[in-house]
This record gives sequence, structure tokens and C-alpha cells, in this order.
Amino acid sequence: MSGFTAVSAALEYFIGFPIFGAAYWLLNGILVEFKVLTLDSDLKAYCNWLWFGALVLYLVLGVFWLPRKIKEWEMYE
Repeated sequence: MSGFTAVSAALEYFIGFPIFGAAYWLLNGILVEFKVLTLDSDLKAYCNWLWFGALVLYLVLGVFWLPRKIKEWEMYE
């Protein structure tokens, strides 16, 4: 695991935010169609909650993943 640093672990974690943003931007058109198909827009609200839940899970699990990933890093002299 040469070249692995705490900075690269943090970058691996933080690169997920633009990926979530890009996925939301690409799939947001589907949510607009859900609003057209349903009269009370419960499906659109459900999809928004799914996106929000996925982001919260990423944040919460990342709090535990990132320190563990940094602790795996061994210093070679």
C-alpha cells in the first residue's frame, strides 16, 4: 500500500459528494416525471426521502469509515 496517505483517504471520502451531486442532477428528470404521473406526489416525496437517506447514510457511515481507513495506513521508513 505504498503512497497511501491520510489525504488520499479523505479524498476518497469527499469525492463521493460530487458523485452524489452528479447522480442527483442526472436523475432529477425522473423525479419531475413522477410528479406528473402521481396526483398527490407521494412518489416524488418518497424518492426525495430516498435520496436524502442515501446521503445521510453516506455521511454517518463515513464518520466511522474514514478514521478506520486512516488507521490502516502504515508508515514506511
